[in-house]
Amino acid sequence: MARQSPQAILLTRPRAQAERFACALDRRFGEGVRCVISPVLEPEFLPVSLPEAAFDALVFTSETGVAALLRLDRAALPTLTYCVGDRTAKAARVAGLTAQSAGGAAADLVGLLARVAAGQRLLHIAGAHRTGDIAKRLAPEGVEIRTLTAYAQVERPLDATARDLLAGRASVLLPLFSPRSAALLSDQLLRMPLVAPLTGIALSGAVARSVDPALGLRVVTVPTPDAAAMIEGIATIMDRARGS
Repeated sequence: MARQSPQAILLTRPRAQAERFACALDRRFGEGVRCVISPVLEPEFLPVSLPEAAFDALVFTSETGVAALLRLDRAALPTLTYCVGDRTAKAARVAGLTAQSAGGAAADLVGLLARVAAGQRLLHIAGAHRTGDIAKRLAPEGVEIRTLTAYAQVERPLDATARDLLAGRASVLLPLFSPRSAALLSDQLLRMPLVAPLTGIALSGAVARSVDPALGLRVVTVPTPDAAAMIEGIATIMDRARGS
């Protein structure tokens, strides 16, 4: 029996996260996958000063927010943190903070804060591009959140290796982790001569809806917003392709 070619997977999230996810794919599939990393976003940290107000806890909606904190003088800041998901909470704990994870997406974080942070003053260390205004959503719950914009995710073009992959005839899987990266990737793909059959795998419904319909791209949404579900989604698609 002829040996099947590895499944091509194009990873377009920021490089540090893409490399970690590529390692997870290698552990799961070994030589069954070929990962190409070409970020469409990369973080750029901004020069900021911490507000002089006192806060009860910090809020993080990404690992990059934790990385931004490490660039600041945090002596006067609390160590208690509320994090959007487990990966961000892990980064916060590695940074010496006490972290509580909402275990999912922004809506889960809003629900957690509404339950446990009423009457608290919180500092959200955030990026310049944000989906939803958690401070506005939580104001009626008595949760006061101040936002410090400490970094930006800057758009990057797909590199030559990624463009060559998309110009080939082998099928390519596109794991999509955020609404903004999905939208930016869509914009770049619409301006390219695509040949490869593409399948998008979205971390959430919001991510799936950010794929431009003009692409005509088949997009599968995983049931839970985490890397484990994304890997299982990839496995399902690969199994179906082998069985067809």
